[in-house]
Amino acid sequence: MRNTTVIMSEGITCLLDHLGSVETEIFISTLLKDSFDYTA
Repeated sequence: MRNTTVIMSEGITCLLDHLGSVETEIFISTLLKDSFDYTA
């Protein structure tokens, strides 16, 4: 089982690879400031 640090690192890498740095920052900022329901 992978630990949280590895999962977070892989997630950030995936976002950066697919969205780029600016869009990744926008995505993370939106998650942090809004009540985002990712399960819907």
